[in-house]
Amino acid sequence: MDNFDVVVVGGRCAGAATAMLLAGSGLRVLVVDRAAEGSDTISGHMIKPDGVARLAAWGILPDLLGTGCPPISAAEVVIDGRRLARTVFQPGIQPPIAPRRTILDRLLQEHARRADARVRCSTAFRSWRNGVVTLSDSTVRTRLLIGADGRRSTVARVFAAPYADVRPGRSCAWYAYWDHSPLTEARAELRHGIFAGAFPTHSAQVLAFAQLPVTAWRPGQGEQDLRAGLARRPSVAAGLDNAEPSGRVVGVRDLPTYFRRAAGTGWALVGDAAHHKDPLAARGIFASSRLRELGRAHHGSFIAWALTFSMIRTGGMVLPRPQVGGRCHIGWVRARSSPQRSTCGCFHIWHVVLGYYQSTKARIHHNKRSRPPDKGQPEPGTGSAEAASTDCRNWRTDAALRSRTNRR
Repeated sequence: MDNFDVVVVGGRCAGAATAMLLAGSGLRVLVVDRAAEGSDTISGHMIKPDGVARLAAWGILPDLLGTGCPPISAAEVVIDGRRLARTVFQPGIQPPIAPRRTILDRLLQEHARRADARVRCSTAFRSWRNGVVTLSDSTVRTRLLIGADGRRSTVARVFAAPYADVRPGRSCAWYAYWDHSPLTEARAELRHGIFAGAFPTHSAQVLAFAQLPVTAWRPGQGEQDLRAGLARRPSVAAGLDNAEPSGRVVGVRDLPTYFRRAAGTGWALVGDAAHHKDPLAARGIFASSRLRELGRAHHGSFIAWALTFSMIRTGGMVLPRPQVGGRCHIGWVRARSSPQRSTCGCFHIWHVVLGYYQSTKARIHHNKRSRPPDKGQPEPGTGSAEAASTDCRNWRTDAALRSRTNRR
């Protein structure tokens, strides 16, 4: 039986990038994905400038641009008939891009391999028990299992990860690629509950979409509803003059927004498995509400280092229970956390590491009057002796982190 430090279930944006960072720190990482390599998935494609900057920092952007992914030259937004200021991306600022997922996901997997992660596609995750992971074609042992397997995460189901906050979706969406469009910029228009947009992507094509109220969903009528939605948004429709859809129209109706509990002893969730946003925000691939503060000095290395340090020093990944809208307790040090702040990059787990980073940078010291954090509900099968041992390990980890930061 092969042994790994980390097994990542899901090899697309969240999973492949997580594996790349962890493998780059020297961990033995296995990535499995049930889909075939290079397969497509429904996606809004858009990566905004902060996400593009992350790709550049990781050394992926030159390879991605080399595949023919066009930079988006400008952005124009119309809300309720009022045209907002047109944004033209100046030299020196990374413009947004909208790569095809067949290309982006494969490229991220390739960079994970370059970092010495093992990537196995067409391999499904079946179960986990006491560190033993059963896959569709083999069994492996791991110290940390990461679920990057999307909204219907099997890993989240195995560990019964509860929803911290969930709200039903209010919209459905239809997408299609269009040929022969001259559009080189992003256009979007929102009015009367309909949001439509279009922007260039690979192969000289344009991705156009329409989001409608969920009550307007009509199975099998996607092309008609997409065309109708685009036609009612003239600023977007003007960019599709003389263009025609290429291939089939695809749609998605189930678009809830939620936070799940993102970590427990020996497991963690990243990407849509932990947190899902409405696609209108275009933040799904590389959201970075707090990423600059962490990434400017450390890029991905601090994340990989902190996870590695926690695994090695504690004998297993022991992460705190994230609390939406409250305090996120890191060992015996407290760091502020909120739904907006906890979505860093495409990794929901980053808010945990960010807590370590903020705490150590501020040199918040534990003293005798500090009280231990609420432990919440114990993990299934966790007894009082194990809980006491976990508290001790967390305290030692926190003390070592502060000592390392002070030496720097």
